[in-house]
Amino acid sequence: MARVRSAVALILILVPAIAWSAPPAAPIFPDLRFNAVPPERLALGRIEIVDGDPTPYAPPRVEQEFPIPPAHAIENWVRDRLAAAGGSDRLRVTIERGRVNEIQLPPTPGYSDPQSQRYDADVRIRLDILDDRGVALATVSVNATRSQGVLQSTSVDERALIWYDMTRELMAAIDGQLDREIRAHFAAYLR
Repeated sequence: MARVRSAVALILILVPAIAWSAPPAAPIFPDLRFNAVPPERLALGRIEIVDGDPTPYAPPRVEQEFPIPPAHAIENWVRDRLAAAGGSDRLRVTIERGRVNEIQLPPTPGYSDPQSQRYDADVRIRLDILDDRGVALATVSVNATRSQGVLQSTSVDERALIWYDMTRELMAAIDGQLDREIRAHFAAYLR
């Protein structure tokens, strides 16, 4: 009988300890890819990506905390949607802006769960076709912005989902704009 009580006591001690020792897994978000359609083949020797807006990793900028930061999604877009098909000119893709600022919102009297932060995202990209001397032969620029407020009660996982969706929405806007602009201004280079 004493062994049974000891075994029961041990189980009662271990079960809560095991339950509390393993926190729930953080959500895993798939990388944003843009290869559902074939890439645009351009009569160019190479394509380069330049980050003209490096993240300072300091408030109010928070894009480095996103599951998929906007700059990473832009790089994926370039690799998935554009292909160099040969030629003497090159394409330089400059990420002029790929930032997200976290804005602390003032308390809202009378609300039990007010918005506490707002996230303002701003993405700007410039594509330049350059000759061998670095002279721009054709240029395309696009930008997209999104803002999203979050409630004070928003969990870390819910916030990550909001951030992921913001990047996805930004890139959907960028994808459509770039598709139109490339066809309009880089038509002579399309193969």
